[in-house]
Amino acid sequence: MDRPLTVRVIVLGDDKIGGSLVDAEIAGQRTLLSYRGELTVSKVLFRATGLEFRNVQLAPHDPRRG
Repeated sequence: MDRPLTVRVIVLGDDKIGGSLVDAEIAGQRTLLSYRGELTVSKVLFRATGLEFRNVQLAPHDPRRG
């Protein structure tokens, strides 16, 4: 990685599907969608060596938005 890039991750847990959907967007163009059975996110941990995290934003799910 020779330049800064943006990574956006959305985790949507749902009892009906018995797990969570994880959607990641990398540099505004690469996407990854993954189903993780029995995953419930209760905290977020960033672990990296030689990287700098800036403008980290965490937001809770808004059930009014679906």
